This record gives sequence, structure tokens and C-alpha cells, in this order.
Amino acid sequence: MSNPPPPYGQPQPPYEPPPYGHEPSPYGQQPLYNGQPHPPVQPYAPVQPYAPVQPYGAPPPGHPAPPLGSVPPPGNVPPPGWVPPPGFVAPPPRKPDKTLRAVLIGIACLLVFCSGAAVIAGITTNSVPDIDAAPTEAAEVGQFDLELGATAKFSDSDGAQSVTVKSVKSFKEPCNMFAPEPDNDLYVVVDVVVSVTAGTASVSSMNFEWIGDDGVAVSALSGALSGCAKNSLSSANDVRAGQKRAGQVVFDVPSARGSIEFTPKTFGPAKASWKA
Repeated sequence: MSNPPPPYGQPQPPYEPPPYGHEPSPYGQQPLYNGQPHPPVQPYAPVQPYAPVQPYGAPPPGHPAPPLGSVPPPGNVPPPGWVPPPGFVAPPPRKPDKTLRAVLIGIACLLVFCSGAAVIAGITTNSVPDIDAAPTEAAEVGQFDLELGATAKFSDSDGAQSVTVKSVKSFKEPCNMFAPEPDNDLYVVVDVVVSVTAGTASVSSMNFEWIGDDGVAVSALSGALSGCAKNSLSSANDVRAGQKRAGQVVFDVPSARGSIEFTPKTFGPAKASWKA
């Protein structure tokens, strides 16, 4: 046991370190196990090394290796110098896939048949002239350079229609105070009537075009802001048989000498014309 400490206020005795080899444990006294100190810790048993890994395909230990040449090499074709052992039976040769072969032959026959049919059709179409075909423009001969007031009649796959150019008037100045001056000296006003006699048709001022004596073509957009059309020709689609559209189309032109052409289709040829 250690000596009791001195009373409060009395000088403390000098510190004397314990003898060498009797230093107190830094962790204090170890707890007791069932009243007894803990038993000493046993060291771990040494780890046994793993058994060496056998190479793939090698016989396990204790089994003799097969004689050389008794196992065929991998793949379908043996390497040079390999000699099969006595009693070795080679596998049967692989048969070709009959289904795949039949499919390929069928595709080839189909391509040949289609190519031959196309060639025969081309030869037949190009070698036999259509002797019954008649020119579609035959019924429209004489519908150019018509006099004012004359009516042109024609038809197409959509139906039939008639067009009349009734009159042509010219103005040197705009027809209202807000309209611009003509760029080419004159505003020419053309009064027209378009009637649908069968099927349907589309009507627009863009179907008309002014062709001057100098050959310059002028569209209806040139005089759209002139203010000289009392009743502008309105655009309409699918005008039915028995209906008509009437109005004026204005052109900005350098001279009143020329003609008016009518084109039923926007990108088609002209079908009729009238001398101004």
C-alpha cells in the first residue's frame, strides 16, 4: 500500500521515482476475469500457403497424363506435324446449311426475274408507238391573238372553263391619292370573266400576264397598289361548275400596246391570249 498523503497545508514530501523495472502500467491495473487476471493471449497459428494452381487442362495430381497425340488439337484443322494416335476416329465433316442456300438462290432468282421484266417492259413501251394518241392541244388551236370581247374555251383533267377579256383601259397616274406613281408610265386595267363549265378550277389574277410588244412579260403584282381596279379579281380555289369570277387585273407597263395571256396552271403553258 502507498503511504497516506500529509494533512492539508503541510509540505509535500519530495517525489522519488520508482526503481527501474517497477514503473506503473500506463493503462492502470487490468480488470479481473471471474476474480482472476486475464489469461495471456495466445499467438496466432501460422498461415498455411495455398496449394499451387494446376494449369488448365492438366490432369489432377495422382492421375497419369494421357499419351502424346491421343487428344486432338483445338479447332477444325490440325496443325502441321500432328499425327492421330491408333484408334482415333475423326468427327464427320460439317454439312452446309441447306436452308440458307435455298434462301440465297431464291433471292437471286427474284432479282433476275425483276430485272428481266423491267427490261421487257421498257422495250415494249419504247418500241410500240401509241398510234391512237391525239394531240391534247388540237381543240385549243386558234385561241391566241383573240379580239377583245372574245371567249376562249379549254379543258384539262380537272374540268373545263371559259375566259373572256372584255376591255382594256390605261391610266397615266394612280387612281387614288395614296397609290404610288407607275414605274413604267402607265397603269393598264384589264376587265376579265372566268367561268367554270365542268369539274372545278382555281381562279387568280396571277393567271393573267401582260406581254408587251418588246416581249417583256409583266405580272399582275406590278399594278396591285395602283388603286385603279374598282373590283379586283379575287383568288378562289375549287370553283365549281356553273360558277364564275369577274374583276379587273392591273399591270404597270411602258406602253398600252401588247397582249394579255391566260395560264390556267401556275407553272403550265399559256392557253389563250388577247390583243390589247
